[in-house]
Amino acid sequence: MSMARPRAAYYDLEKFLLETARSNMTLDIQEILERDEVSQYSNNNYLWRMCVKTPRGEETIYVKHARGHNRRAWQKRGKYLATDPDRICGEYRLLTHLQHAWGRGYVPEIYYFGPTHCVLVMQDVSQNAHLLIEEFNRGRLHADLGTVFGKLFGELHSSTYGAQEDYCGSVKWRKRLTWLFETWFPHGMRKQTSSQEVRAFYTTVASATHSWIWGDAVHRNIFVRTERTRAWPRVSMVDFDHARTYDPALDNGMLLAHWAWMSVKSPKFQKESVKFIRDFWNAYAREFQKRKLGGELPVLRNRTQKWMGIYLVSRTDGRSGSYFKDFPAWEKRIRHLGVELFREKTSLLR
Repeated sequence: MSMARPRAAYYDLEKFLLETARSNMTLDIQEILERDEVSQYSNNNYLWRMCVKTPRGEETIYVKHARGHNRRAWQKRGKYLATDPDRICGEYRLLTHLQHAWGRGYVPEIYYFGPTHCVLVMQDVSQNAHLLIEEFNRGRLHADLGTVFGKLFGELHSSTYGAQEDYCGSVKWRKRLTWLFETWFPHGMRKQTSSQEVRAFYTTVASATHSWIWGDAVHRNIFVRTERTRAWPRVSMVDFDHARTYDPALDNGMLLAHWAWMSVKSPKFQKESVKFIRDFWNAYAREFQKRKLGGELPVLRNRTQKWMGIYLVSRTDGRSGSYFKDFPAWEKRIRHLGVELFREKTSLLR
């Protein structure tokens, strides 16, 4: 980690969009009316929300610019943490795939992608929706959405199961993600169990059949709606620069861990969380069965619960500190559940 100043953007973003990118953009931007940087819940990339004038009226778009450093580390701590800007290429590839596989509204429509400058211009999918992290803070768990997520994740994973092509943006970024998944995430679990147990798990991950994964299925990247409309589905997802070919159970475990930690907060939340988790798995399994992959489900279920455990403990004893340090009783229960899931002492999946 160096204290050197990060390389400055070498073009004016508004001028770039209106002059350089405009001819290749599927949205006709006539004028940029407002521009605000989005910093909350954004770590790696520079992200702007823009109000633009188009022939059909004013619209909101999002512009993501991947730079060669971590935005949050520089802006919050003044430290230059190098990252590969080509990570955005994997995001573009997976978004393009999901627009066709899942349908409109589940992920942002791409208006422009510039790999040379590592810029993505995307649709605003937050309309009539709330971030899941904020819904959790209000005690709204949306237990009825388990089937929706299970079907979507099951379709992605089963349709790409055994994929040889890596969807990661670059070799350098793939190595960084491997470090994240296999060194950063299990840091807490190594403290609570043993390095030998963790190594044994990652041996099974290495030998497992892989698929294309999202890699960042966390509640700050998910928008939810109370009902589906003709314009929008119940859920929309953003931020796919962790896309790569890897163990599909990682996606499952990371997503389900959010409901797992709510399940130990109160009896009311336990009932709702267990419903979500089991509905998810049943819908997920149906997608694999459609493709004659039902025989893969027992090992996927086992690794899903282990990944769930790893992610839970990463949030209580990870290198970045605990999400739950102000709630020690809750934190203790989350840690215990994570270890029990990892060691196969308990199960949340049928």
